Order: sequence, then structure tokens, then C-alpha cells
Amino acid sequence: MMSDEEMKKAQEAAADAAQNAENKAEAAAEEVKQAAEEAAKTADTAQAETEAKAEGAAEEVKQEGRVKDEQALKDIDLDWESEKVCRWAAARAGVIVIVPFLGSMALIANEIYMISRLADLRGITLGEGAVAGLLGGLGATFVGQTVMTIIPFAPIQVPLAVSITYGVGKAATAWLKAGNPENVAAFREIFEKARKEGMSKIDELKNNPDK
Repeated sequence: MMSDEEMKKAQEAAADAAQNAENKAEAAAEEVKQAAEEAAKTADTAQAETEAKAEGAAEEVKQEGRVKDEQALKDIDLDWESEKVCRWAAARAGVIVIVPFLGSMALIANEIYMISRLADLRGITLGEGAVAGLLGGLGATFVGQTVMTIIPFAPIQVPLAVSITYGVGKAATAWLKAGNPENVAAFREIFEKARKEGMSKIDELKNNPDK
């Protein structure tokens, strides 16, 4: 059997061991707590960064969409303003063509003025050579029908003048949008299509109140 002294020492050793275990457990718990707090902070920071990036990306997309919308609206406005210039010039052509002694040269002057106004809408400065190149490049249909307007008979002159001018305006609009290239052959089809369209709505065009 253990003596009282040995029993006392054993109890003290057990108590010390228990205290040490408790201290270690508390230290481990504190480390776990600190690690959890650090992890929470890191998670909060990561979440905040992710949210900030997401917000930034969303704002970028929103801004890009706004720019595209604004550009689309600008294009729509320019196209409509160009259309109004074409209609205005076509209506004027219907008036000019029946004035004695003005003839085809007055019609061409009207078309040149129309093209310059279309260019101004887009902030483009055109030389006389560029405009002449466009008109000359529209082909035999343009030249032939322009010459036919000298026939002194209004029922022939007015539809020809109005539709030709409208076709020139639409071709010029497409040409300017394309950067007014030197090769204008590609715009003959646009001219021909718009000329026919103009012929189909003569009354609407020639009665434009702004002429």
C-alpha cells in the first residue's frame, strides 16, 4: 500500500497533469477561436471584394449598354434627319424642273446642295471632286433620266426630277455612312432602288411642306 506521503504526491501530480491539460485545452480553444475570427475576416474581405468586382462589372455592362443605346439613338436621329433632307430636296426638284430656262443644271445644283447638307449632318467636309465623282458614278440611268427632264412636259418632268433627286439623296446617305469611298459603283443599286421608291410615292414627296 502507498504511504500517505506517496498518496499526497500522486494526487498533486494528477492535479498538476489535469491543470496542464486544462491550460492546453484553453490555449487550443483560443487558437481555434482566433483562427475562426481570421477566417471570418478573410471571408468578409473576399466577399466584399467579390461584391465590388461584381458591382464594377455590372456598372461596366450598364455603361456599355448605355453607350450602345446612345449610339443607336444617334444613328436613328441621323438617318431620320438625312431622310428629311432627301425629301426636302426631292420636293424642291419637282418645283425647279418646271421653271422655264432652269433645266437639268439647276437640278444637279439642287442635288449638290442636298449632298452638302447630308455631309454637314455627319460633320464631313466634301470637296467638289468627291461630289462630282459620286454623281458621275451613279451610272447611265442617272445621266439619262436627268437629261430627259428637259422635255417641257410637267407630267414627265416632275416624277423624274423628284424620284432621281430622292435616289441620289439615299445613295449619298449610304455613301457618307460608308466613309465616302472613291469607288461609288456599289451605291448604284441603292440609287436605283431609292429612285423607284421615290417614283412610287411621288405625291408624298413633291407635296413636302418644307420645300
